[in-house]
Amino acid sequence: MDKSIGYWIERFSGLFLGLMTIFISYKYFYSGSALATGKYYDIIIKASSSLFGFLLAILALIINGTNSKIQEMKENNSFPRLVHYHRVAVLLSFSLVICSIVIYSILESTDGTKYFIERYGNFAFTLLISIHAGISTWTAIDTLIFVGIFYKIILSGFKK
Repeated sequence: MDKSIGYWIERFSGLFLGLMTIFISYKYFYSGSALATGKYYDIIIKASSSLFGFLLAILALIINGTNSKIQEMKENNSFPRLVHYHRVAVLLSFSLVICSIVIYSILESTDGTKYFIERYGNFAFTLLISIHAGISTWTAIDTLIFVGIFYKIILSGFKK
């Protein structure tokens, strides 16, 4: 596989945008934003859990798939690219679920936010929420890249 500029952009765009999101959300965070409400994390937990399940279902299709394009990818050593993006997307969606549950439990418990800030400081609270925003961005980008690769494989099987 050639390591062109496109390869590096594809490989690190999710991570780069995730880190930028962490920086921007930390720098411009304010306590009244949607990122500091339990309802937001409730929705994120449901969406990221569904994404996690979707990605695990796709894993079964990849492993048991008889698509000639998947076989061709295995023979030409480009299958690891597909597996890499799948693995990253699964791990990120799982991390997003866990991080969302932690933040949701802090926000929705009685005086949870106040207690967390008193114990660990406002810096830790803002950083935790910013890291969550960065993981969300990274998950979205890498999942879209994976789904694009996967559907390109599926659709190539129908073009004859």
